[in-house]
Amino acid sequence: MEERVENNRLIRAGTLLLKIHDRIINAFVHIACWMTFAVTLGVGYEVASRYFFNRPTVWAVDFMDYTMLYMTFLAAAYLAREGGHVNLTYLLDHIHGRRLQVTQAVNNYVCALVSAFIFYYTAGDTWDAVVNGLTVNRALEIPKYYVIGVIPLGMFFVCIQFIRNGFACLAKSRECAQEGTTHTTESL
Repeated sequence: MEERVENNRLIRAGTLLLKIHDRIINAFVHIACWMTFAVTLGVGYEVASRYFFNRPTVWAVDFMDYTMLYMTFLAAAYLAREGGHVNLTYLLDHIHGRRLQVTQAVNNYVCALVSAFIFYYTAGDTWDAVVNGLTVNRALEIPKYYVIGVIPLGMFFVCIQFIRNGFACLAKSRECAQEGTTHTTESL
């Protein structure tokens, strides 16, 4: 009886962690969308100030560069969840059912490993920037960790999402095996 209660607690805790992960990803993609709006305004302001008033800004290019970096890494986990990353489907178009799901699970786990590798090295670079007080030497001189800190943050959530995608594919492969049917690929 105690084992069942403990299992229920673990399941509830895991479900809660997955919901938190989903909410963070949703918040990140909303921030990325607002950043897209900010970049659009920044480009418009820079064009107007440069060509209509002959007074280009010093900060606009740096602001847009940093913002696009943030947009990319904040939205990456959402794209992984929604199946929005680039896929080479030639092989996948020719397999079906359980084999397809297992192949996709392996693909997701390889992507998780690559994401973990990128996370590990960029987290080290970010930490080095914090410890050594490194700055980005451009028109806007700011601490380097402000710029590159989003990379390990985004890759951490991407890694978790690819692991989740892999588990979802394995669950679908079990369903295929039990039902003896072929499933088509769907968004995870």
